[in-house]
Amino acid sequence: MTTTNPWHGAYDALRRGGTATASGLLVDAGLKRTWMQGPRQLIGQGVVVGPAFTIGFLPAREDITSKASYSATESIMTAVEAVPEGAVVVIDARGDLVSGTVGDILVEMLKRRGAKGLITDGAVRDLAGLRRVGLPIWAAANGAPEAIVGLHYSRHSVHIGCGGVLVMPNDTIIADEDGAVLIPAGLTDGYAEQVTAKVNYELFVLEKMAQGRGLKGLYPSDAATEQEYSEWSKSKFY
Repeated sequence: MTTTNPWHGAYDALRRGGTATASGLLVDAGLKRTWMQGPRQLIGQGVVVGPAFTIGFLPAREDITSKASYSATESIMTAVEAVPEGAVVVIDARGDLVSGTVGDILVEMLKRRGAKGLITDGAVRDLAGLRRVGLPIWAAANGAPEAIVGLHYSRHSVHIGCGGVLVMPNDTIIADEDGAVLIPAGLTDGYAEQVTAKVNYELFVLEKMAQGRGLKGLYPSDAATEQEYSEWSKSKFY
């Protein structure tokens, strides 16, 4: 049986606008802490949009954090194998820029499970292998050390913090060259509509500027320009 993602249309609209458009609209609405500080596009190109699957780490402690713990019932491997198709994995690494949260083996599994991308405010490792796998990744750093150098796996599918942003499971994540932005899950549809309207108006602005128009009355628009835009938009199929 084929299932339809109810957010498909909204995700398409958000992908078209990217993080800058979404961030601007969120700030206008008073949601100022939605852009994650630290993660930068390390692997891949373009825009990724999807529901958040969260993974949390705690500080490592030598008496309980060891390679033996990797085989425990609840581990980072357990989390990776629970990621649903279409999700964007968001990892709370507490801003640790040394301890690699994942490497190429775990990212290969994420790709096989159908994840759209991975975001962390910490580090990843095995950069050459990650490039081979090709799953889009946003990270604050890359390096050689394993996670156990400074991090202890906690849980998945819980509230986490990533880059100074509170991330809840299934919040909408948008990530591109400008970083990663969160839209609260319950607001996704409404912001997708606003993104579409803003992107369409900006296309109108660029067209008029190409024709020699200045910014006064155009951006932001005055009443006459709004009427002009209304007529213009009727002939477009965006």
